[in-house]
Amino acid sequence: MLQLNFFEAAIIGQRQEQQDYTTNLLLSNGYQLYLLADGMGGQRGGSIASRTIGAAFREAFTRQPDFTDGQAALHQALEQANQVIVDLIRQQPHLNGMGSTVIALLIHPESGDYHFISVGDSPLYHWRGGELNRINANHAYYEALLQAVAAGELSQAEADDHPDRHAITSAVMGKTIELIDCQSGRLAANERLLLASDGVQTLSDQRDGELATLLANQTDPTNPQSSETLCQIILAAVTAKGDPQQDNATLIIISATTPADSAPNSPPVTPPIVPSTQRLPPASTGLKRWYWVVLLILTLLVAALLWSRQLAETPSTASAPASEATPEPLPVEPTPLTEPLPPSQPPAH
Repeated sequence: MLQLNFFEAAIIGQRQEQQDYTTNLLLSNGYQLYLLADGMGGQRGGSIASRTIGAAFREAFTRQPDFTDGQAALHQALEQANQVIVDLIRQQPHLNGMGSTVIALLIHPESGDYHFISVGDSPLYHWRGGELNRINANHAYYEALLQAVAAGELSQAEADDHPDRHAITSAVMGKTIELIDCQSGRLAANERLLLASDGVQTLSDQRDGELATLLANQTDPTNPQSSETLCQIILAAVTAKGDPQQDNATLIIISATTPADSAPNSPPVTPPIVPSTQRLPPASTGLKRWYWVVLLILTLLVAALLWSRQLAETPSTASAPASEATPEPLPVEPTPLTEPLPPSQPPAH
């Protein structure tokens, strides 16, 4: 049995707005959905597209939370998201041309089995055994350039500097989706999955590149807080590059451990995703606190009663004869409370 913890973070870079979008959802069959979409298409179109696609995936899996075929469910959700973009552009023609990349991941927290679907150039990485591997296809023109390099038609330097190398060859735009990557795998203990927007690729992501080095320096993969630490370190390194054209950079890191890896005094694990229809139990009302409040009130009431009785039994000095001294009142022994009263229930709110 595995234990998953995750953390996500983003920076806006040098852009005017954040067009990356993330969401997650806990499904009734135990699977967890994680999604990252990187919008494109103008100042407002990109953010609208990425949010629309994210909402469509949530809606699709809310309607079919008990799927048995993960890849088929992801394909259906992608089709629904694309249709929502079609309908939106039809209603608002000025949004024509907007679109988004998407990575949607379904993972079961006990077995580590996962399924993903991706469109576009946003990378999905698997960190395993000290090695970083991109496991989804890169739907960017750069891949065609690399094929030209392999065929001897271009040099590597020419491919790396090509002005169209970042152009994507597939996206969710309300049209036919040219390229779709859908695969399944398994995440084991002490391994990680990283969903990223292409802004993270300001850091080199080869097996021995800057991103892999940062992951390798995190020497305690069983630490439940390591996902948060890694997100902060990686995005800080992206910022430190100082790229004047830095794109939005967003990262979701999912780390797997076994329950035995977490010591009793280890920091708390990132809590599981809670859907909007599921509520956590309310906190305790604290009956011990009410017991002491009630006991204090009763003690004050007893003291006030005894004081009033003492005043009532004391003769008035004005009516006593001048030759006689005013008798001293007899002392009254307070009756001790032999047993504390049971705590009362707190008042209803």
